[in-house]
Amino acid sequence: MIFSADGGLNKLMMALGLLDRPYTIIGNQTGVVIGLMQFTMGFGVLLLYSVVRTIPVSLEEAATVHGASRIRVFWRVILPLSLPGVIVGALMIFNMCMGAFTSAALLGGGRVFTLPVLIQRAVIIETKYGMGAALAAVLLVSVILINLISVFLLKRLRAARLVIA
Repeated sequence: MIFSADGGLNKLMMALGLLDRPYTIIGNQTGVVIGLMQFTMGFGVLLLYSVVRTIPVSLEEAATVHGASRIRVFWRVILPLSLPGVIVGALMIFNMCMGAFTSAALLGGGRVFTLPVLIQRAVIIETKYGMGAALAAVLLVSVILINLISVFLLKRLRAARLVIA
């Protein structure tokens, strides 16, 4: 409703003179990205909120008592302590987006091809089961590799004592 041709956002942008005709997010890559962000952002925020709530308030108070500003407290206390949660949240959002078929298929309008959409087209529409299986294997292996590399890098950060866990 917000992003439709006669929706509130298009009307506002046209009234401000930013657009000369309505902009639609259906059938383009921008729409797929916005849809996937909207789909996964709630999960990421909830996960990050639960991680930040586990950081003792006394650590923030101690930094403030010793003269640290709010920005310095964030950069030196909160961010390092919540970095494992940030990485897990990013991986969770990445994994959800890599498997999101419906958002990409509906918002892409058949013109934006993500790997799940290509797998569906290969298996259902073109009946190329081998191609669908190969694409699914590529998707699976790439997601597993990215997750393993992230876990390895997080362990290296912990070993270097850049992240407290």
